[in-house]
Amino acid sequence: MSAPIVPEPAEKMNYNTFDGLETGHKSAEAIRKSLAHIGQLQGNEDILPEHEENLKVFERMYQFERIKRPYHLGHLLLLLYVPVGIMLLILRLSILFTTALIVPNLFSENQIDRFGIHKAYCLVTGTIVRVNNKERLSENNPPPIIVANHISEFDAVALRWLCPSYVLGYDFYKKMLFFRLLKDKFGLVYVPYGSRTQGNGQARDELREVIVERLNRGDKPLMCFPEGGLTNGRLGLLQYHKFLFSLGKEIQPLAIRVTDGPFPVNINDETSTFVANVLWYFFIPWHVYTITVMPRTHAEPDEDALAFAQRVMKDTARLLDQQATAFLYRDKITFTRYKNKVLKGGKRDK
Repeated sequence: MSAPIVPEPAEKMNYNTFDGLETGHKSAEAIRKSLAHIGQLQGNEDILPEHEENLKVFERMYQFERIKRPYHLGHLLLLLYVPVGIMLLILRLSILFTTALIVPNLFSENQIDRFGIHKAYCLVTGTIVRVNNKERLSENNPPPIIVANHISEFDAVALRWLCPSYVLGYDFYKKMLFFRLLKDKFGLVYVPYGSRTQGNGQARDELREVIVERLNRGDKPLMCFPEGGLTNGRLGLLQYHKFLFSLGKEIQPLAIRVTDGPFPVNINDETSTFVANVLWYFFIPWHVYTITVMPRTHAEPDEDALAFAQRVMKDTARLLDQQATAFLYRDKITFTRYKNKVLKGGKRDK
C-alpha cells in the first residue's frame, strides 16, 4: 500500500540539489522544464526532442515493462516455471483470503499483533526479510514514526516483519474485498485519497487529524513512505514530504532494498495496476528484502520540517548509494501519465 502524503508548495522545494543520476546528465532545472512541457501537451502533440532527451534521465528511476530485456536463458526458465507459478499464485491467494475471512472474526487487533500474524503474511507471500542493525529498533521503546523509501506494493508487509505498526493507506483500498475482510484489525489506517493532490485543503486536514490521533495513542509506531509513490529502488529517491517531520516526534528511518526474484521479472511496472503488481508478486516464488535500520533522529534546534525531511532523505539515499533527487511525487505522476500514453499509442523512445 502506498502511503499518503501531505502535498507541499512547489516554491519551497530546492531543485538545485539534484546533480543528475550520473555524471553528464541534464540538470534538475532542465528536467523540471521538460516535465512542465509534457504536462502542457494537448492531444497527440509530440514532445520536443530536447525535452525527450532530458527526460531519459528521469525515466530511469521507474520501470515501464514487466518482463526484463534483453532476453536470455532466464526467460526460458521463466517459461518453464509458468505452471508452477500459477499454482503458487492460486495457493497464496487461497491462504490469504481464508485467513482474512477467519482471523479478524476470532481475534482482536492486539491479539493479532501479539501472535505475529503479520509475520505469517511475509511467509505466505514469499517475502524474505533480512535486517541490518536491528538493535537500533527497540521493542520496549518503539519509535513514534517509521519512514522508509518506497519500492513495491509489499514494502509495508516486509517492514511489519520488524514490529507491529499502523500503516497509512488510501481510502479506495477499503473498496477491495480483501481489505474489507480484514476490517480494522490489521493496523491499516485509511485516509482520503484527495490528500494526495494539491489544493485539497479539506482532505489534507482530515489526513492530519488521522495521523495525530494515531500518534497520540502511543501503542505502536506509525509507518509511512514519505516519497508518496514507488521508484525502482536503483537510482534515486523522490523528495520526502515534510508533514511527518513537523510533528516534533522522533523519526526512525529505514533504508530498504528488494530483489526482483529469481526470474527476469520486474517487481513493479508503472504500466500495470495495483492488482496486477500484486498478482505478479504472488506468481514469483520469492522476493528478498534487505532492511537497514538507521539511527533514530529528531529535528535539530534550528532545523525546520523541510530541512529535517531532506536530511533524512539524503542520509537514506547515501546509505543506498542512490541520489537524493529534487523531484516530487507529482513530477512522477506527470511523467508516468505521459509515458503510459506514449506506450499505449505505440510510440517508443528512439
